Amino acid sequence: MTDQAIQRILTSYDQLAPHIDGMVADFYTRLFKACPEARPLFKHDMTSQRGHLAATLALLIRNIQYQDLLEEAVMDLGAHHVKVGVRPEYYPIVRDALLASIAHALGPAWTPTLHQDWTTLLEHIIAIMLKGATHYSLHAAQSATHPGPQISRPF
Repeated sequence: MTDQAIQRILTSYDQLAPHIDGMVADFYTRLFKACPEARPLFKHDMTSQRGHLAATLALLIRNIQYQDLLEEAVMDLGAHHVKVGVRPEYYPIVRDALLASIAHALGPAWTPTLHQDWTTLLEHIIAIMLKGATHYSLHAAQSATHPGPQISRPF
């Protein structure tokens, strides 16, 4: 991402932050409308879940210049999501619902350029989450195929 794109995202997030609770609630409404099969994945209190998403967004956006340092944490987030049943095909739906909710919250401040900036950022985050999900899934499959320590036997 360019420095200008990062600055636009940071500026837009500053405008969004006072409305984050409403934006996150709107996001989940849009998500469950677009992907009703995702609703059962959220067994916990949605108030708590909305708080987790708001905090994650704040962490990721406030530290956007340090994406490389956050990569491991974002991969862990992807691994966690696969553990609770999130499927790869949900990610574009989540991206689109989040973009629509941010656009709605920002109103006239939302521009085509800002849309592209946020899309690029979210696709980058999704790619890292999917990398973490894939690593977790591969490790889980290897563990299921070869449980326990491997003992080599001479033949």
